[in-house]
This record gives sequence, C-alpha cells and structure tokens, in this order.
Amino acid sequence: MNYNFIHTYIMQALNGIKRSIKKILATVFTKGIFHTSQWRAVCV
Repeated sequence: MNYNFIHTYIMQALNGIKRSIKKILATVFTKGIFHTSQWRAVCV
C-alpha cells in the first residue's frame, strides 16, 4: 500500500466529515434561531 494514497484518502474522508458536520450545525443553528424567534413572537 502507498502511504501517500492512504494519507490523501484519510484527509478526504476527514474533510467530508467536517463538511457534513458544518452542514448539520448550520441547519440546527438556523432552525434553533427560527424556533426561538417563533417562541418569542408567541410569548410576546
């Protein structure tokens, strides 16, 4: 096995995981803000 190949494969996998985590965090963040603003509107 070529070490460089393994290294690039691992880096690509990590980048993909980072991207998906960022996407999930972004959606959760925006949904959270949306829900809290809705609750504020309801409470006020």
